[in-house]
Amino acid sequence: MKKGDLVRLRDERIHSWKLQENKPIETGIIIDFVINVDRHFEPVERMAVVFWNDKFPAEEEYLSSLTIVSP
Repeated sequence: MKKGDLVRLRDERIHSWKLQENKPIETGIIIDFVINVDRHFEPVERMAVVFWNDKFPAEEEYLSSLTIVSP
């Protein structure tokens, strides 16, 4: 994944709930990455910062919870 990729949440339960409620499935764009470190400043995990909409402009998401929509 890289900055500028269009992504969706991978969790199918969210998609089925959205479809039942006739709501569109959110697509976001990766705007940055955050690297979390431990107390020894060793990298522990890398997270994507995703712009979903005006209400959620910078949400940190686990990379494993996202799927790429655009190549």
